[in-house]
Amino acid sequence: QGGVLALNGNLTAGDRITLRGVGITQAAGMTVDAGNDQITLDGDDGLVNLLGLLKTTSSSASAVTIQDTGLAALGNISAPNGTVNLGTGTGGNRISGALTQNAGTVVNAAILTASTSGTITLNNAANTIGALGSVRRGGAFSLMDSTGGLTIIGPVNTGTINNDVTIITSGGDLVLNGVISATGAGNDVILVTDQNFINNAGGAAITTTGGGRYLIYSTDPALNSAGGLAFNFEQFSTTFPLPPAPANVGNGFLYSAAAPPIAGTTTSGADLLSAFENSNDRRFRNPSSNPPYEDYGIYYGASQLGADSTLEPAPPAFGLSSGRKKKKNLADDSSFEAFADEAAQ
Repeated sequence: QGGVLALNGNLTAGDRITLRGVGITQAAGMTVDAGNDQITLDGDDGLVNLLGLLKTTSSSASAVTIQDTGLAALGNISAPNGTVNLGTGTGGNRISGALTQNAGTVVNAAILTASTSGTITLNNAANTIGALGSVRRGGAFSLMDSTGGLTIIGPVNTGTINNDVTIITSGGDLVLNGVISATGAGNDVILVTDQNFINNAGGAAITTTGGGRYLIYSTDPALNSAGGLAFNFEQFSTTFPLPPAPANVGNGFLYSAAAPPIAGTTTSGADLLSAFENSNDRRFRNPSSNPPYEDYGIYYGASQLGADSTLEPAPPAFGLSSGRKKKKNLADDSSFEAFADEAAQ
C-alpha cells in the first residue's frame, strides 16, 4: 500500500481477488484470474496502467471493479457474465482522470458502467459489451462495441455533460432503454449501428440543449423504432462517419439504405441521383416543359412531404437551363417523373 503495485506475474485464485496500491501496473501477457469470483483493483488515487488480462466468469454486479484511480488505461478484461464497473459512486471511488484503453486490448462484459471525473474513450473496435449501464462523466464519452449489438440501460446524463456522447455498435441492434444527455453548443449525441435502432425510452430519451443535436445512424427507417423521438430530417445513402448534408440541421436520422420511391415517379437506379448538394436529394423533371427536362426540383426528405419545395435551376453537369425556377407541391407528384441525366441520352 505504500507505493505502486506492479503485477509482473500471473495471479490465479478460486475466490475474490482484491489488489491495492498507490497506482497499479500490469505487464503485458500477465493474467489475474479469479475463477468464478470478483476482481477489485483500487488505485488509491494513483495511475492505473494495465497491459495484461483481468478474467472472471462471475455473474456478479461487481464482477470486475477498477476504482479510486487517477488516470486509468485498461488492458484486456474478460467478464462475459457479469458487470464491469470502471469507477464507482460519486465520491472518492470514481476514476478522477481520463479513462482509456491500451491499444489492442478488449473489454468483454455483460454490462459496463463508468463513474469518472474525466473523459471516457473506449474506442477499441473489438469490445464486446452486452449492455451499457449508468455512466457518470467529466468530459466527452466515446464507446465502440462489436458483435451482437448493444442495449443502453443508462442513464448517461450525470456528471459534467457539456460534451459529446458517441456510441457505436455493430453486428446487432442498438436498443435505447435509458436516457442520454448532452448540453452546450456543438455538443452532440451520436448513436451508430449497422443494424437497427430501437428506442424504448420515449420521446425524451435523448436531450440536447444549448445548441447541440442528436444524430442516429442505422440501416432503414422501416426497420427502426424511433419511439417518439422528434427529428428535423432524414438522410439516406449515408453511413457513419459521413456527416449530414449542410442543408440538414438539427436532430436527424441517417440511413445506409437508399431513399424509398415516391408515388407517381419512376424508380430505376439511374433516376435517383445523389451527385449534387445532398445525398438524400431526388431530382424531378417536368415532361411537359418546353423543351422537356428544362425544369427540375429537389426533394429533401420524407419529413418534408406535403410542403412546397422551391425548384432549383438544373446543375450545369446536366447541360440544362440554369435560369429557370418553379414551384411544385410535393403532395402532387403525378406530373413529375424522377429526373435522370438526360444530357447523356
